[in-house]
Amino acid sequence: MGEVFKCPACNHAVPVTPDLAGMMVECPKCGQPFEIPEGTGTAAPPEARPQAPEARADAPGGDESQGPVTAPAARPAPASLERVLVETTEAWDLPEDHPPDPHVALHDRKGRRLKTALTVGIIVLGGLVSVLLAVKLKKGLYPPGPAVEMLGMNEDVEVGRVRVHVRAAEWRRQPGEGTGAVGQRVLDVHLSVTNLDSRSCPMPLVMLGDRWGNSLAAEFGTPVFMTYDGGPVAALEPAKTVRGHLVFQPRVAEYCLVVTAAPAPGGQSPEAKESVRIKLTANVVGPGG
Repeated sequence: MGEVFKCPACNHAVPVTPDLAGMMVECPKCGQPFEIPEGTGTAAPPEARPQAPEARADAPGGDESQGPVTAPAARPAPASLERVLVETTEAWDLPEDHPPDPHVALHDRKGRRLKTALTVGIIVLGGLVSVLLAVKLKKGLYPPGPAVEMLGMNEDVEVGRVRVHVRAAEWRRQPGEGTGAVGQRVLDVHLSVTNLDSRSCPMPLVMLGDRWGNSLAAEFGTPVFMTYDGGPVAALEPAKTVRGHLVFQPRVAEYCLVVTAAPAPGGQSPEAKESVRIKLTANVVGPGG
């Protein structure tokens, strides 16, 4: 004797035979498989056993499913609930399945922008430093202005109405204030100046210049020519030669003397060269080197 079970999915009444107890059957209406419990076919109260409707061949659509249902064809059983739960849990653990946190995404964007800005800033700063170093190196290798003629020491150089002869140049230290103290390093230039005119004339202007011949008078001024007996000289008598020295206080480097002729009487320019450059080759002497 068969019994009737309702499909758990669509609540359709499905008659089954006792030989299907403990087996999976498929609902003829919705196709949902469900299991027939064990013990099917035992006696039950009459009211719990609804009679199965007779199958009618002339029923619309040929409702042949109203008759006894036999075991369906071989069909893979659905995955167990435990397997479904495990797969679902594993899927939930994947970060890509979750929507991105807007706060985390905003923080990541700000971090990337800051990193990009720092990288660009470092590159730009490095470029500026490279340009500055290149400019400084160029200034150190090449003269900043047109090349000028540079004369040597121990030569008789005529400028204006006088002849200048630089005999020596040396770096030395002035005596300190205390006993045995070492003072400031100075550049001492020894030279002689001769008046070539039959009239008296003022001393030429002798200034310190850099190694390219540019005057450094704005930085170190124009020192007074001093004779070896300690007297300053402002003018030269006709055909007279004076010997003395000039003292400068620059940092140790390569220098030259820029000698400019004094104006001729009446403000007229002299016929000879008005200005010459004499390269200095200085030795280091004196206490403390």
